[in-house]
Parts: sequence; C-alpha cells; structure tokens
Amino acid sequence: MGIKEDRTKDWHTIITTGFCGGLTTFSSFAQGVTVLFLAGHVWVGIFYILADMLLGLFAVYAGLFLVMGKDLGKELLK
Repeated sequence: MGIKEDRTKDWHTIITTGFCGGLTTFSSFAQGVTVLFLAGHVWVGIFYILADMLLGLFAVYAGLFLVMGKDLGKELLK
C-alpha cells in the first residue's frame, strides 16, 4: 500500500466516523426529547432543547476563545 492509499483510507475513516457519530448523537438527542414529550413532560423537553443548544454554542465560543484569545472576532471576520 502506498502513501496516497494510506491517506485516502485515513480520510475515509475520519469522514465516516464523524458522519456516523454525528447521526447517532443527534438521534439520541431526538429520541430523548421525543420520550419526554410523549411522557407529558413538554416543558422539560423544551428546557432540554434550549439548554442543549445554548450550552453547545457556549462550548464552541469557549473553545474558540481558548484557541484564538481576545481577538476572536477579528480573526473570524478576516
């Protein structure tokens, strides 16, 4: 196997793992929300959705801040 074939295999593994991981993560989230709604816990389900989205956005911002520092906005707008 050559270097090019190794790199292609590596990218294939990364892409399929990321794609499948994203699908299973979202389906677990959707299943959890559906169970809450069907059990009559609508407000808990809505809170879960909002908390998940807000905490996810905060985590992205925090990660970018840790990597890029205070000049986060300037770097992203280049």
